[in-house]
Amino acid sequence: MKVLAIVNLKGGVGKTTTAINTAAILAERDKRVLLIDADSQYNLSMHMKAVTDGFTLCDLLEGKIKENCFLIQHTYLRNVNIIPSSIDLMKMDLSTLRSGMVNHSAILDFCNNLRDGNAYDFVIIDCPPSFSAACAAAICAADDIVIPTTVGVYEQEGVKNLLKQINGMKAINPDVNVAGVLITQFRKDELCMQGADYFRKHLPVKIFENMIWRSNGVGESAYANESCISWSPNCWAARTYRKFVDEYLEGVSNE
Repeated sequence: MKVLAIVNLKGGVGKTTTAINTAAILAERDKRVLLIDADSQYNLSMHMKAVTDGFTLCDLLEGKIKENCFLIQHTYLRNVNIIPSSIDLMKMDLSTLRSGMVNHSAILDFCNNLRDGNAYDFVIIDCPPSFSAACAAAICAADDIVIPTTVGVYEQEGVKNLLKQINGMKAINPDVNVAGVLITQFRKDELCMQGADYFRKHLPVKIFENMIWRSNGVGESAYANESCISWSPNCWAARTYRKFVDEYLEGVSNE
């Protein structure tokens, strides 16, 4: 089982969209996927039509989950389940880790139990746009990290700072691997191409060759509560998400 965290401290770069469509593509290939919504905005939970007023990731982080708790929910996607989030995650900043209110290894321990039961092939964690307790716990549990980002001056610095923070987390999770940076909302104009070129030349990490092209299908699929690959399978975003997943899986198979 592979645990994949989708991380960027900047909002609006496509983390949730990447989590949804990566899960949908893996599920098409008969992989069993568990989504974990670690964002207090709970957009992933809403999209997956999960119940957010029952047991959520907050309860897991606070150690309130017992054996008979119904934490994992089904989704509209075959082979895909979810652990939902709630707005209560907003109160869990890094101080809750230091005080012991939140267990930094809660997601890791939960995933290790899933491994023992051979329940899933992939766990995909949609992280918040902040270095919160939930984000730290996700990185602690992750085998791989994918960093979705748009291109631009602020985005470049943001990715550099995030890489430093991930490197700092290696004291807790020495095996965490940054699988790569995924450029999203790409379009064929001079600014985007220059930005992508800068990323490839100056960032000390893999930049996925396959970038996610800007497409109306992404916004339309969100309104329709479907994955982009099912709502608009021939749009540029759907096509490039499939190529990205192929590229990511090739890296996994070569480990």
